[in-house]
Amino acid sequence: MVSLPDTRGAGALPAYAELHCRSNFSFGCGASQPQELVARAHALGYAALALTDECSVAGVVRAHQEAQKLGLRLLPGAEFVVPHELPAPDGLPGEIRFSLLVLPRDLVAWGELCVFITAARRAAPKGQYRVRWPDPAWAALKGCEVILVLPQTLASVDACTLVRSVAAVFAPHLWLAVHLPLGPADAAWLAQLNQLSQRTDVPLVATGNVVMHVRSRKPLHDALVATRVRQPVAECGAALAPNAEAHLRSRARLARTYRPEWLQATLELAGRPYVAVDGGEAALKALDEQAFSIVVSDVRMMPMDGITLLKEIRARLPHLPVVLMTAYAEVDKAVDAMRSGACDFLLKPFEPQALLAHINKYELPDTDGGDGVIAIDPASRELFAMAQRVAQTDATVLLTGESGVGKEVVARFIHRSSGRKNGYFLLII
Repeated sequence: MVSLPDTRGAGALPAYAELHCRSNFSFGCGASQPQELVARAHALGYAALALTDECSVAGVVRAHQEAQKLGLRLLPGAEFVVPHELPAPDGLPGEIRFSLLVLPRDLVAWGELCVFITAARRAAPKGQYRVRWPDPAWAALKGCEVILVLPQTLASVDACTLVRSVAAVFAPHLWLAVHLPLGPADAAWLAQLNQLSQRTDVPLVATGNVVMHVRSRKPLHDALVATRVRQPVAECGAALAPNAEAHLRSRARLARTYRPEWLQATLELAGRPYVAVDGGEAALKALDEQAFSIVVSDVRMMPMDGITLLKEIRARLPHLPVVLMTAYAEVDKAVDAMRSGACDFLLKPFEPQALLAHINKYELPDTDGGDGVIAIDPASRELFAMAQRVAQTDATVLLTGESGVGKEVVARFIHRSSGRKNGYFLLII
């Protein structure tokens, strides 16, 4: 997908997927049930929610049932708190703990994660688990997206060494978590994270470190912490969270806390990769260099406006879907856009779900081998996208071309993509 800047418009909220969220299946930590977290994420307009209970996927079933009912995308995963020894100045090793959030990319990776959890649980007494770093066993999770959550107390040199060590296993699918709990050390920690990202080439992504669906669950969370440390709440001191920021926050609040690129990275991790470019000329260049399934563009741009960009795309890639948007209710522009071949015209501000609905409706199918066809060249992807659309109709199709150019391949593709795919395909030579 290609997108252009300024997609939100005045008053609109950024799209966001929460990628670090623990439920009450993280015993002694999470203060909300999985279905409560899903319902709240949906109410806040989140694009997706990852459930990352600690070394457990036990809450996924309840979360999945609620997500299916509400239409929210659920990302099943798990969190692992990993002990790691670091050399101390006096020569004695010192132990720190960091977290790895693991989000499988497919069913195979999901299976590997479940096997990893089982092994970690079986290596420790009941109710506990055992992992360590480094360990060759982590290589089994290479099919997952991994988010590294570092402790704020970690020195810069040690943090850089650790990030590079983890990146050696998981790059290019490793991310650095940016969690800003509105504490006094946020600014210094953010500066350190930026330096780490630049030195290690590991991108940053916003996370919420969520343990409750609403802030009013803070007293319950305090009681859980007190139970875990076996102290009265009044004597827990620094073991308690200093505020209630570890809840599912509104997107308006997130927009004030995190940079736009960190919020956008959550969508990429949630499975909506995109390329953002600066203007129409840059969009045309991107379209020349790689294939895309849809273009989302603003109308008012300089020097090339959205209508001109649309016409250029129609001349080059006539079957590529284009959705235009504007913050101005200009009927003539909307009519001109539809006449020029736009799939639809969105009026800003709009909710992320509205944009995702348009993308799901209009984007080209991915021809990556699932139908026996691999199409990488943009012209080939255009051809099979047109074939896919034709296959949904009852039209008669005539394929012409020289011998050996692939007419039979296209014909079989149309047959497999049509409602007649269970019938016979008759080849006459």
